Amino acid sequence: MDKSVEEFVDLKIRYPERITRFTNLFTPGGEAGVITWLCAQKTSVYATDIIARFGLTPGRVANIVKGLEARGYIERRTDSTDLRKMHISPTKAGMAYAEEVKKQMLEEGRELFGILGQEDGQRLLEILKRYIKQ
Repeated sequence: MDKSVEEFVDLKIRYPERITRFTNLFTPGGEAGVITWLCAQKTSVYATDIIARFGLTPGRVANIVKGLEARGYIERRTDSTDLRKMHISPTKAGMAYAEEVKKQMLEEGRELFGILGQEDGQRLLEILKRYIKQ
């Protein structure tokens, strides 16, 4: 196993751009990642939910939320029980943008599975599911 770990680290060092591109296939980052996740939620969320889900700093989330709001992709409204908190929810424009992001993700997924083939693609899914369940 140590040899495999060393080989994994070596790949990360030698091919950072390819590894980054590969990992970005699993979730878009920044505004695109937040809006696609937000649109998948059943209710509005707080900034603290975004921080917890994405592991981002409060400052980074504040910038993402400001950017999404400036583009008209989200709306914020004050919580009725705690005036310090804001409910964040997608607008129709935000939902349309999230659909475009999802289409791009599907294209990237098709490219990846085209490279891997059916058997290795299925194996990758099984590995990801096992990792996620930890």
